[in-house]
Amino acid sequence: MLIFFAAFAMVFIGAYWIRRKRLQEWAATSGRMESCSLGSREKDFQTYYCTYLFSVDGARQAGQVTITDKPNRLEEIRVALVGEQVTVRYDPSDCTKSIIEETHINGWKVS
Repeated sequence: MLIFFAAFAMVFIGAYWIRRKRLQEWAATSGRMESCSLGSREKDFQTYYCTYLFSVDGARQAGQVTITDKPNRLEEIRVALVGEQVTVRYDPSDCTKSIIEETHINGWKVS
């Protein structure tokens, strides 16, 4: 049991460290939340996928965040997120790799 918790903590800390490093080192630009759709559903939880758009040197790029919540919330999520401005961080050597700075948008946790 202790090994399980130690492994979980290492994964969590590792993901946090990678995200923090990217936020510090990757280039920043503005983006916009474009759309949200249904993902997979497991028992009492639904995954929603939300796409954001941004431009680098005139080329349009896209990325995706996920929201895990109760089922039947897609319209609420769309109303809250679509059209919202976000700060996008992208890898200067490969602008197809990106994340958004925000972890919450209008009360919704995005990852």
